[in-house]
Formats: sequence, C-alpha cells, structure tokens
Amino acid sequence: MRATRALCRVVGLGLLAGVGVMGCEPSPAPSSAEGQMQADVKMGTIEPEEDPNAAARQGERERMVSAQIVARGIKDRTVVEAMRKVPRQEFVPAPVRPRAYQDAPLPLGGGRTVLQPYLVGLVLELLELSPDDRVLEVSPGSGYTAAVLEEMGADVKVVEGDCEMAGLMSDDLVRAGYRGVEVRCGEGLEGWPEGDAGFEGIVVHEAVAELPEALVAQLSPGGRMVVALGAGEEQALTVVSKGEDGMVTQRDVELVQFWRRGEAE
Repeated sequence: MRATRALCRVVGLGLLAGVGVMGCEPSPAPSSAEGQMQADVKMGTIEPEEDPNAAARQGERERMVSAQIVARGIKDRTVVEAMRKVPRQEFVPAPVRPRAYQDAPLPLGGGRTVLQPYLVGLVLELLELSPDDRVLEVSPGSGYTAAVLEEMGADVKVVEGDCEMAGLMSDDLVRAGYRGVEVRCGEGLEGWPEGDAGFEGIVVHEAVAELPEALVAQLSPGGRMVVALGAGEEQALTVVSKGEDGMVTQRDVELVQFWRRGEAE
C-alpha cells in the first residue's frame, strides 16, 4: 500500500503543503530475487525472532523519519516522535526485516502489505489526534500503525478480518511492549462490536468502493476517518469528518493504491 509517483497529485484541497511528487518518490524496483522472497513470505509460517541488531537499527529509523517523513512535509511532532520510537522491523515477517525502513510497503502474505512509512505518517497526521483519543484501525494486517498510535497516547482498538493475522499482530504488539492495544478478529467494515463504540479517529487499511456507513456511525462528533475510497486500482485517500452537529463532509488528499479484499493472493 503506497502512494506512487504516477499517482502523486492532490485531487482535492490538500491538508499538507508540499506533499506533491516529493511525497511519493518510488523506491527502486525489486530484483528478481527480492520478488521471489516476497512471493515466499506467508503470514504465519515464519515465527518472529529476536533481532540482534535492534540497537543498530535506531540509526536506520532516524534516517527514515528524516528523509521519508519530515522532508516530505509531515509536521505533527507527536506523529514524528512516535515514528522515531517504534521498531518497524518487529511488525513484519522475518525475511523482509532487513528492508523494514525502506521507502516501500512490505509484504505480509496473502497479498497484504504493511503501509509505506510515509503513508503511515500522512494518515496519522490527517487524523489530527489529541492524547487519549479513541482510535479504531480496520484491516491493518500488521501492528505497526497501532504501535505508533499507542506511542502517540491514543486508546487503540483493532478489528482484523484474518484471524491468524489478528493473533500474530497481538503477539507482535505484546512482544514489542505495546500492551494497550486491543485486537479483535471480525468484520472491520462493520465497526467495533462493543456498544460503547465512539471514536475520534478511524483508519481503514483496505480500499473500499463506497463510504462504510457503519464506520461513519461510530465516529464521534468532531472525529475523522481516513479511508482509500474508489472502485478502481487507484483510490482517493479521503478524510471523512463528522461535525459537532453530526454533519459529515469528505475531502480527497491524494491518489493511492491500497489492498482490496478479494484480490488475487
């Protein structure tokens, strides 16, 4: 799931000045060997291991934040500082951990990917969160964004439709020290199953052709949802806002390509 150079343009009133092409600079095309490695990654068949180079990878993380996040216009200091702290390599399968800080999405198996770092930063800045805000993540596949949200001080709930992924995600979060995230297996587009659902932020990690009304209903007044909206291969990254009076508005930010359920695995 990444913004691509060909797609990088503002299609509505953009929130962030200067995103433009610089915000979507593509990574080099993977070699045939890398492509085979991606094809071989199957979520659940590779048990995570302790990374002996975790301390050394802090430098990679700093460079990622500087070059891919700050340089591209992400200004929310809470987002930036949280992304400096979260060890992204802990939330991807072992074969792709060496590439954890590349400017690219990474395969999780089953056609799923963890979001490109820039898109994580952009999506979280678009939510305009405050400490202790309740945030719902839908179909993330990985615990990385949830970990960043917890570092930001959010109260995070996750609904993941793949129960195996949900279990692995929960294990990854606990192992990495993020114990405040609640993960459920279920139909994320139907929202959080508990009756007290009411979220200041919602992030949808799958492309949808129409606005998920159940999720709109679970937005609190003043809340925002970020979703990839569109029926085609390309979608508009859209901010859905609910006013204090309950009125719902939409604003497109830029074109992206998110995973869509039913795609070939």
